[in-house]
Amino acid sequence: MKVGRVAARAAWVAVALFNVHGSCGGECPSVPAPVPMTEARARQIEPEVMTGIALSTTYVFGDCRPGAATGGVDTSACEVVTKPACARERRAMRVLVLDVNQSVPVGDGCDGGYAVSALAERAAFDATSSDGGEVVAALPEGHYSVFVSADDACATCGIVTVEGTCEVAVARGRVTARDLVVDVSTH
Repeated sequence: MKVGRVAARAAWVAVALFNVHGSCGGECPSVPAPVPMTEARARQIEPEVMTGIALSTTYVFGDCRPGAATGGVDTSACEVVTKPACARERRAMRVLVLDVNQSVPVGDGCDGGYAVSALAERAAFDATSSDGGEVVAALPEGHYSVFVSADDACATCGIVTVEGTCEVAVARGRVTARDLVVDVSTH
């Protein structure tokens, strides 16, 4: 009976180790996945904010074309790769929030994006997210346009879940959560 328990425990440990290391023999790095921005996460970060906005900022870079090289390493069994051809990471970026009823000119040299300097002049909120790519701000109820900048010169909408719009509605007593993405990768 004791031998059976030991064998069962050894098998469980082997399965657990395989699940952690996969078939890459321990070569897969362990990188914590960022927590999606939610109203609950916003309350963890800034519990005193009752009405406002909570944003995460993610940077996508590298060669994201199908079949792009991964540096000669077989990463097919890895869930996360530290130096892939295409990478996403949460990082500190500048976030600018404006009331919606404003015209914002396209910035020179911003490839269809907006000049941060022009946005900053009109911003209801202007801050840099944390190193982990998170920011929570108290804002009054209303409709806002949200922009994100990775280089502090040009900004983009950054909201990928809603095509063609940067608009976010903030309701009284709610913290509206969005994930912002700056994608400079090759597609």
